[in-house]
Amino acid sequence: MSINCCLNDENFAITILDNKQTHKPSFRCLCNGKDSGIQQSASAAINNTYKQVFRKNKTEYSGMVVMGFDDEIIINELLSDILFIPIFIRINRILIVVSQIGISSHKEDNCNLDVYDGDINQYHNKGITPDEIWKSINILNKFDGTALFGITNSYVQQELDKLRNNSITCTSNDWNDIDKLNLIFRQQIKTRKIASPFSDWSKLFKNWYEQNNTIIQFPNILFQIYPANYQFQEKELGAWRAMFRASANLYKSGMLLLVEKKSSFQPDSEGEILWKSLQEALKANKRGIDGKIRILSIIAENFTYKKLKEKLKVGNDIVNFARKHARLYGPGVPTLVKTKRTVKRMSEVKEKQFLMFFQDRSIVTQSSYRVDKNGLPILYMRDQKIKLWKKFEETFPNGMKKTSFMGRLANCSNIKYRDDIGGLCLTCNDYGYIPFELYL
Repeated sequence: MSINCCLNDENFAITILDNKQTHKPSFRCLCNGKDSGIQQSASAAINNTYKQVFRKNKTEYSGMVVMGFDDEIIINELLSDILFIPIFIRINRILIVVSQIGISSHKEDNCNLDVYDGDINQYHNKGITPDEIWKSINILNKFDGTALFGITNSYVQQELDKLRNNSITCTSNDWNDIDKLNLIFRQQIKTRKIASPFSDWSKLFKNWYEQNNTIIQFPNILFQIYPANYQFQEKELGAWRAMFRASANLYKSGMLLLVEKKSSFQPDSEGEILWKSLQEALKANKRGIDGKIRILSIIAENFTYKKLKEKLKVGNDIVNFARKHARLYGPGVPTLVKTKRTVKRMSEVKEKQFLMFFQDRSIVTQSSYRVDKNGLPILYMRDQKIKLWKKFEETFPNGMKKTSFMGRLANCSNIKYRDDIGGLCLTCNDYGYIPFELYL
C-alpha cells in the first residue's frame, strides 16, 4: 500500500511494507531523492524524511494522520474487502484475541488448545467442548472454557449469526440457476482471494450433474478447469471443498460422496509423515531448547522460515538458532564440549623461591619512597625479563617453569622496569645515570 501526501508544498510518498518474518508492518517514506529507510512506525518514516528535506529538527507529524487513517471515508474504503477484523476481549486481567470465526456442520469437530512459551509450543491437547479442554490444563479453573474461547462474547455471537444467516446453499436441482451458483462462488472462492486461472468453472457442476453416479474424486475434478500440471495450495483446496459442500446439500444426507485422492499434501503422504515425525521428535525431546535446536538443525537450512513455522509450529528465533547450529557444528551434530582449563595453585616452596630471588640487590633496586597499592616497596629490575629468567633457572633449577615465572612476574604490582629514567636505556641505568629531576 502506498500513499502520497503534500507537506509544506513537497510531495511525500509513504509505503507500507510487509515483513514476512515477523508479520509486522514497516514503513518507508521518499521525497526528492531523500529516503527514510525502513522504519517501525509511519511517524518515524515521515519525520525522518521531512528532516532531511527541510532540515527542521523540531517539526513532528503523526504518521497515521498524514496517511489519512483518521478519515472515516478512507477507513471504510480500506476495510471494504476485509473479511474479518480480530476481536479483542478482556476478562479480568486476561486479554483474549479472536483471530478467526467460522461455522461447521460436522459434529465430530474438536476444540484444540495450544500453550506457547515465547515461540515454543509447550502443550497441545484436544477436547470435544471448550470447557472440557480447558479443565485438562488445570490452571485458572475459575474461568469457563467457553468464556476464554470468546464464544459467550456478544460481538462474537453477532458474527456467528451473520455467518449462519449469510450462508448460501443449494442442491443439484438448483445447478441450472447460474445466479445462485455465482453467489456461492463469490462467497466461497472470491472472498478468499483464490487465484482464478480458469473461466468456465460452472461446467464442473454441469458435468457432475450429467454423470451416472454421484461420486466425484477430489481434487481430480478440478483439473477440468485448471492446467494439468497445476500445483494446488491447501488454501485453494479448502475453498473448493467448501464450494462443493455448499452447492450440494446431498452431501449431508449421505446420497453424495466426495472422495478425495491421496496426494502429497494429505496427512498419509510421505512428506506429511516426515513433518509429523519431526513434530513428535520436538515434543518428545527431553533436553530442553538445546535439544530442539539440534533436531531442527537437520533441516533448518533446507526450508524457509515460513515453511518451518507452518509445519512444525516453531518461531523465528528457534529457526535462526538451528541454522547457526548447522553452520557451526553441522546438521544434527552435538555442540562441541569446551576443554576444561585446570589451574593449580603454585606451591609454597616455589613461591618462596620467587620472592627470595627478587630480594637480591643484584637483581633489583629498591625504591626509597615508592610503594604499590598493597604497601609493598617498588622494586626496579636491573635487567630484562628474559635475562632474569635465565638467572632464576640457574639459581633454582627445580623451581617454577618459564611460563609460570613470566606470569607471576607480570602479576607483581611492585616489581617493574624503572619508569622514571627519563628515556635512558638499561645500560645507562646500570652505570648509575639518573634523571636530573631526581636531584630537585
